Amino acid sequence: MDLVTSILLLLVAVVASGALSRASPLPLPLPLAQIALGMAIGWFTDATVALRPDVFFLLFLPPLLFLDERGRVVARLNGYYPPHRFMAALQYVAEKQEGRITFREYLARQAPPPANGRLHAEPFFTKPPYDLTKPVGGKPLALLPSGADAVAGGPPPAALDPDEAAVVDFCRELHETKQVSDAAWGAALERFGERGVIDLIGTCGYYAAVSMVLNAARVPMPGGVAPPLAPLS
Repeated sequence: MDLVTSILLLLVAVVASGALSRASPLPLPLPLAQIALGMAIGWFTDATVALRPDVFFLLFLPPLLFLDERGRVVARLNGYYPPHRFMAALQYVAEKQEGRITFREYLARQAPPPANGRLHAEPFFTKPPYDLTKPVGGKPLALLPSGADAVAGGPPPAALDPDEAAVVDFCRELHETKQVSDAAWGAALERFGERGVIDLIGTCGYYAAVSMVLNAARVPMPGGVAPPLAPLS
């Protein structure tokens, strides 16, 4: 069955599910009727639709809205944005560019390059070959793992400033215990205010929803890309 026929069949199923939901003598939620008809179509026909992750994200992930101080929407992100494009969106909002240029134009002008997976070299990095048994210049040797490695290890990252520590404590408690202690709430409220705390909760919920969608749909990693985080024990 070709793609056009499959789409037409699904559209007919959507219309039929609405009629079935309204005609049912018992309360029948529309999503349940749609799921039932979809299962019937898959069972009795060979209709299949290949899952494209970008289209799936656009249809099923809630949009991310950025608001200004007056609560007006200044940017709207639909679907998944890779890190380099998401950083451009943050810069667009932080620089208050919404009154000068559209986000689409701003993104085209910035043209941020995608991440290449390589560590950015810094002048203070020790040059190879590495000998971790000897301190450099008589100073203590410090190993700085990447952010992903630090998160994957489980313990909270070290050397955080008070703002970062408040965010880490708040988010960790919210994800692990499904609630936030008075101490963590007070620290976040003192530094970011009520709106900042709500934004923090919304950010945690947004990425939790993204993770649930990816896990439920069993969306695989792109070919040749290793998972960035190891499972926590």
